[in-house]
Amino acid sequence: MDEQTTEQELSLRDYVNVLIRRRTSVLLTFVIVCAIGASYTYFARPMYRASFRIVVRNERSARRGIDVPLEELFGISSNRDVQTQMQVLQGSVLRQRVAAAAGLDKGAAKLSVMQVGDTDVLEVSVDSRNREDAVRFAAALPDEFSKYIKESRSTAVKSALSFVDARLREEKENLSMAESALTAFRREAKVTDTTAESRRSVEALAEIESRLQQAEADVAGKEAELANLIEARNRLPEFIEKPITATNTTERKLVEDRIATLENQRAGLLIDFKPSHPRVQALDAQIKDLQDRLARLPDTVTTSTREPNPAVVDIEQKIANLRGAVSAARVTRSLLQMQSRQARQGMSRVAALEVAEAPLQRNVESAR
Repeated sequence: MDEQTTEQELSLRDYVNVLIRRRTSVLLTFVIVCAIGASYTYFARPMYRASFRIVVRNERSARRGIDVPLEELFGISSNRDVQTQMQVLQGSVLRQRVAAAAGLDKGAAKLSVMQVGDTDVLEVSVDSRNREDAVRFAAALPDEFSKYIKESRSTAVKSALSFVDARLREEKENLSMAESALTAFRREAKVTDTTAESRRSVEALAEIESRLQQAEADVAGKEAELANLIEARNRLPEFIEKPITATNTTERKLVEDRIATLENQRAGLLIDFKPSHPRVQALDAQIKDLQDRLARLPDTVTTSTREPNPAVVDIEQKIANLRGAVSAARVTRSLLQMQSRQARQGMSRVAALEVAEAPLQRNVESAR
């Protein structure tokens, strides 16, 4: 026990002696570290942070039971788009406005915005080397943000109203021009009233025109269908390959008979010779080759024959029928065109004036 205590005391004494011998280096290192820490603490400028939170509310007028035109332009984040508001807060335009309102230089404060979880709350942080600058920037930000949003909405509303006013003035001008043209036409033509006969003529012409349009559409549709059928006919092959499958018994029987013959010859040679004899081995090689050939032979053999494509006959019949339908539709269209010309020629002056007046009347109605 005394020996262990002596060794421990000697060991501690050695450590102390080392520290005493190296006291200059230890003191110098300690002084340098303290000096560096004190210099950084003295010369480093502190960073101040001012934080607050903003709730992005979706206060739509519809919730208050009010139906307001252009409602989508009046709500801050009408779609609860928090990310959009974050971009607005971090935009250079808003930062410059806030800095000017707070009386700060550009870059005097740094702004960072984060969304709190999945909520509509934004946490805004303002960092600055000057405590007063951080406080002033943070205090001016909410008011400037609200003003910026209101100005943006106001600009959008003014643009929309300007567009509506311009369109209204344009429609009023169109209405005035249409009414003037209609009045001038009536004054020049001296139109008072139309008789029942002229009205029936106009109705008959309108019916013929409607049937003519239908006939033209029918002709166009049948011609397109005929073109598609002809294209499909050109893509069809004239002949088709028809596979025929048959058993391969004949060839397999020939190979099996040949193997049986060689095996009989081998049995005859084994009477006089050993299996290692060259003649016996030659027969074995032939038998082996025929057996391999027999194993490779398929059980069935497929051949193909060419025959006319029945689909060609069917589609050609359809083409012939459709060509007849196209010809009939063209004849109907020609008859209706002739009837339309006759109806126009047979209309009375009053009916002709009424037809010419109809577009002007429609212009007036549409302008109203």
